[in-house]
Amino acid sequence: MSDFLENVVNDQGASALRQVMEPVQAYLALLKKISEKETELATMKAQALVLCRNTIPDLLLSNGLDNLRLANGIELSVKDELDISVPKEDEEKKKKVLAFIASHGGADIIKETVSFTDPDDAVKQYLAENGFVITESKEVNSNSLKAWARGKLGLKAKTVATLESKDFPPEANLFLYRKTILKGEEA
Repeated sequence: MSDFLENVVNDQGASALRQVMEPVQAYLALLKKISEKETELATMKAQALVLCRNTIPDLLLSNGLDNLRLANGIELSVKDELDISVPKEDEEKKKKVLAFIASHGGADIIKETVSFTDPDDAVKQYLAENGFVITESKEVNSNSLKAWARGKLGLKAKTVATLESKDFPPEANLFLYRKTILKGEEA
């Protein structure tokens, strides 16, 4: 290639590189800002949880208050809440939690499904002739599980506790907390 042609190609490549670099740098700067804002947001959410679950409930309860109406019309109250789950990945832990639920009156919230993988032809024919589609798994709807656990712990209105939180297997990931409830125009 001639020197002239080489210079033209190199100049065009450098020009294209300069054109691309400006938006790439702007993109990278935005990604950095997004990451910083996400970190800031995560910190703010953690602070809000501390205020909602600890500071405000503790202040209300330490002053003997169940609820409080502020001058701006917002009404504060404290509610006992919980989170609970059935392990999905570890089959042994899942079985333990499901057995616990069933043995404490919660069998009706466990949904069981049965399935076959590669059954022999006779089984397939029998199932097809009798209208069966079979799969197997046991699951519990998370809202049903929470409602059941609230009832067992006496956290649901008009219920008496029949279990304590220490009775639940650790695999159920039971987490009890108090939550500040805000009602009003500005809430």
